[in-house]
Amino acid sequence: MGRLHDTLVSIRDIEEREAAGGLLALRANTPEVLAEARKMLSAVEAAAALANELEETGEIWTAELRRKCRQAQFEAERKALEALFSDIQDW
Repeated sequence: MGRLHDTLVSIRDIEEREAAGGLLALRANTPEVLAEARKMLSAVEAAAALANELEETGEIWTAELRRKCRQAQFEAERKALEALFSDIQDW
């Protein structure tokens, strides 16, 4: 659960930085852009590994949770889940 929280927080941070214009364009071939791309790749790989780990449990709820988290109509629920993970990490 801790790794899931960390991955969700990383994804949220990337989305917020992107919306604020804080991410460098990946078209440039500078050390800064490559460093940011490596960070992003690491976060994506961690999220993919965790998703695979959850799917391998064979539980139905994992696929249903992932499906709902991608839907805009469940944004409030997703944010509540993210807040719960933040509370757990603060303990």
